[in-house]
Order: sequence, then structure tokens, then C-alpha cells
Amino acid sequence: MRCWNAHRPFCEIGAYPDLAQFYLPEVIKQYLERYPEVQLKLVSRPYAMLLELLESGEVDLALLHAPSAENRGLAFQRLFESAFVLMTPLGHPLLQSSQPALESILQWPLILQGQQSYTRRYLEQVFRQHGLKCQVALEMDHTALIKRYAEIGMGVGIALEFDLQPGDETRLGVLNLSHLFPPVQIGAVTLAGKLESHAARNLVEILLSASPAATGI
Repeated sequence: MRCWNAHRPFCEIGAYPDLAQFYLPEVIKQYLERYPEVQLKLVSRPYAMLLELLESGEVDLALLHAPSAENRGLAFQRLFESAFVLMTPLGHPLLQSSQPALESILQWPLILQGQQSYTRRYLEQVFRQHGLKCQVALEMDHTALIKRYAEIGMGVGIALEFDLQPGDETRLGVLNLSHLFPPVQIGAVTLAGKLESHAARNLVEILLSASPAATGI
């Protein structure tokens, strides 16, 4: 049981809902065991909202995609990269090819994250660049829901590989889409030039040591 105390170090971080669900619990557990004196607050938001929280100083750091070159006021520390994957019901026709064409995928209703998410914005940009339109059957902020509705055949989902969990392959058809989309960089983002607190720096150190790149996963 942790009680708030105004005299104890405080660190507030932001992260995507999927990172908060699948990636952060073990990291946060290690952090609290190592630094029990720190009061840690975690907020879960989509990409655009996390950028706003960072720029306003409401969070000390955020875990998200590498910001674009336009966001020059942000510093990025890479943690890992993740490929895009296609999620379908088992036995789906798209699984007959290990590298389905984008045009073939877009013949099916899509299950995507909401419009404030980085992946949604990126995917729609790629579709426009190819002069292609998509039919979005469902918008979900959590990939667990994308997986569930792809499993029952309401459409095919596109998400990131780090969202996959042991056992998903028994319920879903999964294809790596690196032939269509390059992997994305996920990292710790802070305001450039801002003096980080000891609590925030210690958290980044644990994140770096726990990242797939560091562990060889």
C-alpha cells in the first residue's frame, strides 16, 4: 500500500494504453522495488495527447513512437523497435500468402486504433500515398479488443508486434507486414534541454535495461 507524501520524490509518466498493459507492469514493479521512496504516477493516453502532456510539462517523460522531425523540442531515447502485423481469424484467405499485397488487405474491413493514435495516422498516410481507400469496421483504443474482434471475423486488424502475447497464435492468424511498412521505433521521450529529475533518470535506466534490444529478445 503506497501513500502520497508531498516530501517524497515524484515522477509522472505517460504511455500508450498497449504499452501500459503489455510492456510496463514488470518495469514498474522493478522500479518500485528499487526506489520505494518515489511516488510514481502513470497516465495512459494516445499519441497526440501524450505529446500535449509532454509539451505542457504535465508528465516527466512519455513512452511512444519516435517523434517527427517537426518536434524539435523533444529528445528521444530508443528502447526497441516493433513491426506491424496483420491479425485475422484462423484460416483466413489472406494467410495463403506470407506477404499479402496492400491492395489485397484493403479488400477486407479493417479493425484499427482510434484516429488520435500514431499507428492509425501512419497507416492512413500510407494508404493515401498509394491512392488506396480503406473501410474501417471498428476503431479500438486497445489492441486486446482489436485481437478479439479480428478473432471472431468482424474484420482484419493491423497493430504492432509488441502487442502479441503468448497464446495469441492459437486464436489468430498473424502475418508480419515488414514488406509493406518499416518497423517503428519506440522509446522514452522528454523535453529537450529540460533537466530530468533523478526519479525520471532512474526510470529511463530501468526501461533501457528491460528493453528487448538490451535483453536480446
